[in-house]
Amino acid sequence: RYISAPTTSNIFFATDNVWHTPTTRNCLSGITRKTVIECAHKIGLDVIERDITLDEIGMFDSCFLTGTAMGLKNVRIIDSKKILYHLVNDEIYNILKNEYQNLLGKI
Repeated sequence: RYISAPTTSNIFFATDNVWHTPTTRNCLSGITRKTVIECAHKIGLDVIERDITLDEIGMFDSCFLTGTAMGLKNVRIIDSKKILYHLVNDEIYNILKNEYQNLLGKI
C-alpha cells in the first residue's frame, strides 16, 4: 500500500531536510509539483521521488500539498488507521514556500 496523492494535489513529506514525494506512476505529474521540486533544488534541498508507504508517515516531521489552486498548503495532522501523526516542523516548508512565491512574483 503506497501513498499516491490527494485528488487535486500532490503530497510531499520531509525528514532531515530531505523532501520525499510519490513517483508519478500512480499520481498526476502536476505543474506545481514540478515547480516546487525545481525551487527545492534551487535552494539546495534534496527531493526524492519514490514509493512511500502508510507505515512511513510516522518517520516524517513535515508534510505539505501542492496544487494549482492552492500553491503550497502545510499539513499539520494526518489520521491513518486511527493514528494521528502530528507534522509540525515548518522551517523548511516556509523557506520553500517563500521561494515558490518569489518565483510566481517574477512571472
